Amino acid sequence: MSQVRLIHSNLNFKYNISVIADLKHELAVWERAAASVSSYSKDEDAVRDTLLKKVRRLAGELKIKMKSVGVGEEVYKSNLEELQKKVEKISVNFFFCLYLCFDIFSIQSETDRC
Repeated sequence: MSQVRLIHSNLNFKYNISVIADLKHELAVWERAAASVSSYSKDEDAVRDTLLKKVRRLAGELKIKMKSVGVGEEVYKSNLEELQKKVEKISVNFFFCLYLCFDIFSIQSETDRC
């Protein structure tokens, strides 16, 4: 069950990252569009205000998405810590087995000399 939850949270985290990247790109495009509109007439000012409203809405949406990824990061970090503990156990077992192999080979080489 924990593996399914881990896979689901990783997929959710990756999905959120791509959504955030898309939002950042869209926000940059709308900001450039708003900056490119000159303010020579009332119509241009109205268009610019509309574009700036869109930019503020996207910025708010991005902020909300960033908070949701923060929860995913905590899960990611806890999973990473669990994996590090498992790797530590495996490395201890590996070095113990390696020590036994060297010991057995040294005992065998001494019996061959006699």
